[in-house]
Amino acid sequence: MLVLLTVMVVAPLARRINDLYEARSIERANPGFRNALTAALQFGDGDDVDPALMRALKRRASRQAAAVDPDQAVSARGLHIAAAAFGIAAVAVLLYAIVSPKPLWPSLQRAFGNDQLQPPTATNILDVTPADGRRAIAGRPVAFTARIDQPLGPATLRISRDGGQTACPTTRSR
Repeated sequence: MLVLLTVMVVAPLARRINDLYEARSIERANPGFRNALTAALQFGDGDDVDPALMRALKRRASRQAAAVDPDQAVSARGLHIAAAAFGIAAVAVLLYAIVSPKPLWPSLQRAFGNDQLQPPTATNILDVTPADGRRAIAGRPVAFTARIDQPLGPATLRISRDGGQTACPTTRSR
């Protein structure tokens, strides 16, 4: 979980913005540049371009870029949306942690697919009749009783033959 958080949140914050991305963002905000910044970056010190042409291209791109504030040209809208979504999610998790009667960490593990955790319950099974190991003829009803201690209300019994994927129908009598 911590690794996922690091990869998805912390690593992108530490990463440097790509020069071509920033050049394209500035050019989109200033159409008069006509790809001068992108061309200067892509051709760089290429041997296949005339050096005089390259100097002229870099000089033009340099003059145009000097007149622009990159912070104004590169939109921070996506960052603001991501920050708002993260803030809302953090508040929701905090409220859940405060209101929920059960611990937060197991709930988060279940939400992210950990099926190995036992279900949370305050129910104690005190006695079951008949005891484990009894056999029944297929198709015949099996009567059993269970005495439970359930402080938070009624308990529901689900019987499964396939490890919890499906539940068999049960009838309840008192």
